[in-house]
Amino acid sequence: MNTIIKNFYAHLQKSMIATLCVAGMMFFVTAGCCNKESAPPEEEEEDILCYYYNWEGEKMYLTLNPKYAVLSVREPQLPVDIAQRGINTMPLSLTEQWRTNNPELILIAESGFLPDNVDIFKYNGILGPRRYAATLIFEKKLTGKQYIELLSDIKLKNPEVIIAPYFIDSKFGHNVGIISVFQVCLKNLSDIELLEKMAEQFDCIIVDQYEFIPEFFTLSVTETTKLNALDIANFFYESNLFEEVGYPFGSFDMNFLL
Repeated sequence: MNTIIKNFYAHLQKSMIATLCVAGMMFFVTAGCCNKESAPPEEEEEDILCYYYNWEGEKMYLTLNPKYAVLSVREPQLPVDIAQRGINTMPLSLTEQWRTNNPELILIAESGFLPDNVDIFKYNGILGPRRYAATLIFEKKLTGKQYIELLSDIKLKNPEVIIAPYFIDSKFGHNVGIISVFQVCLKNLSDIELLEKMAEQFDCIIVDQYEFIPEFFTLSVTETTKLNALDIANFFYESNLFEEVGYPFGSFDMNFLL
């Protein structure tokens, strides 16, 4: 790991955006979608995409976890359509220390939501959008295909939300969801225009340039973005135009907030 990446990790630990990845699961890895020919044998019967990332040179598959999904909304409450489907948010375990340190967030957290903190950053003088994230729980047992179809239908009926799948990490066994942001490190500061053009191409926005590590940027999908943050991060990585791409997988468990 080079010096610039080590400096980024040190900065991230102090950054408010670290609360977005509550479990601290921020990986600088190669990740991607694979077709059925390269999928693990147990996944071949499902006519759906599979996902993976590379960990220390080894391909690690992400298995869809149809029990959960990540929801991002403008206001910390379930849209009516989602609530009417009998879908609920995952309850959050709030430690007393967290309650003491965050009294203004208690009511929001008790409803299962967390602020994503993107709105505390500025890029070119423009604040990031204010949104709130939660984990949805699906009580009904779903196949992978039914799960993807359900997420697509929720998005169709609720165009103002961002919804993305959950996975089981094959290496660590964690439940991880795709959140709305990812990080990109430029090869040279002169590549900022390239980054801006690619962000526009994929309909995502740049929300932050790290003050002490100016090569590092945080990007976010929005409710109009066609792909999820992992898919877009894959394209950025596979373009070979950037030094590093950070894939943020989040697990919304308040037990990790001390």
